[in-house]
Amino acid sequence: MKKLFTTLCIMLMLVALICAPAYAGGGNGSGGGGGNSPLSLVSAQVAGADLAGAELAAGEVVVTVTFDRGMVDNFDANKECIKVLNAASEEVEVAIANPSKSEYTLTFEAAEGGYTLVLGAAIKANNGNTLGAEQKIDFTVKAAEPTEPTEPTEPTKPAYNECAKDDACPIAAFKDAAASAWYHDGVHFCLDNELMKGTGDDTFAPEGTITRAMIVTIIYRQAGSPAAEAENPFADVAEGQWYTDAIVWAAANDIVKGLSDSEFAPDQNVTREQFAAILYRYASYKEMGTNKRADLSGYADYSGISDWAMEALQWCNGKKLINGRTDTELAPAGNATRAEAATIFMRFTQLAAE
Repeated sequence: MKKLFTTLCIMLMLVALICAPAYAGGGNGSGGGGGNSPLSLVSAQVAGADLAGAELAAGEVVVTVTFDRGMVDNFDANKECIKVLNAASEEVEVAIANPSKSEYTLTFEAAEGGYTLVLGAAIKANNGNTLGAEQKIDFTVKAAEPTEPTEPTEPTKPAYNECAKDDACPIAAFKDAAASAWYHDGVHFCLDNELMKGTGDDTFAPEGTITRAMIVTIIYRQAGSPAAEAENPFADVAEGQWYTDAIVWAAANDIVKGLSDSEFAPDQNVTREQFAAILYRYASYKEMGTNKRADLSGYADYSGISDWAMEALQWCNGKKLINGRTDTELAPAGNATRAEAATIFMRFTQLAAE
């Protein structure tokens, strides 16, 4: 009887040893989590705070999603199961990275509105366990808070005053212009203040004529490139050209007029008296005061000044914006050059700042 009891005890011990792994719960070495339990989401955070219900600033958003076990082996497949939807249920483009075995980072651009992070049920851990059920996390993105306006700063002294007229001068970039020429100050000033640009990558054409489109564009830049909200009345001013907004704005504000109600002639050269008339109207627009008049009768070509340009030329000459080409020649009907225009706009800008 004793022998039979001993035998039964040994058999029971063997059964216990054989069955022990089935009850140990242990794992398969896949990194966290155990047995056949579903994969679990530990957290979804932005900058250390929970994503759920968060109100984020518009711009780049970085979300860190953490699970309870290793995910590295199934990274490519899992990426297809992770989506961010906007308020219209449209999928947002997301860059997904796997910086650690149980963590994914999601980076995307978000504008103002509601969003949902969707984690698909098929997301799978290294040990084969899946999330089991789709999970959704809602959050909101708000527009960035407007910044307080800053006080305007005093304009710095124009660099042309201190220019050594060497290779550091912006004029040196143009093979057809010389820093030592009479027009240095005006061209340097206009280049520094982005009122004028070259006619090509390495050409400025200082002695070249200036067109109606060029003149109006310089004025437009000097005015700060305001919005051109009026309709374009000119059939020969195509939409989308470099001068379109400038011409539409200037015409709407009576700074420049067309040759007719529907023709502007943007490529037509500007004479010196036409230039004076445009500046005169621009000064009136800026409420600069246009009462000063100079006596132009001392110029030999005084009789060649058009009646409609007389007041404008008298004002421009009186303000030393447009001087004679010589002591006796005003050249009202002569085409203005780009170098002359640069010098005149430098003087006008300085006058407007007084």
